[in-house]
Amino acid sequence: MRGRTSGLVLVAGVVLLGGCSNSSPVAVVGNESDSSVIVRLNTDVGESYAVGTIAPGATARLNITGRDKLLWAVATYPDGRAVESQRLYTTTQGTVSVKVTKDAVELTYVL
Repeated sequence: MRGRTSGLVLVAGVVLLGGCSNSSPVAVVGNESDSSVIVRLNTDVGESYAVGTIAPGATARLNITGRDKLLWAVATYPDGRAVESQRLYTTTQGTVSVKVTKDAVELTYVL
């Protein structure tokens, strides 16, 4: 019985450690403009993440899949303009920051 208990503890430990080390990238989107904007993140591998409508001065956070890809943000303003950020290469971890202003969308990525 003792051997079986040790095995279960080992399996539980591996599962916990695996879960802790499996961190996918996080995207943090901040709206510094004076109006609400709709933001979407797109990738060159066909992924699309709807961040939704973000009020002025507000931020939103979401997890994105951990795979190598080009990523960019598109903000749609109340007047119908759609402004796209530059495209950045992202990997399996890190933080993507998106800053929306009244005239631009800036994207940064830090491992």
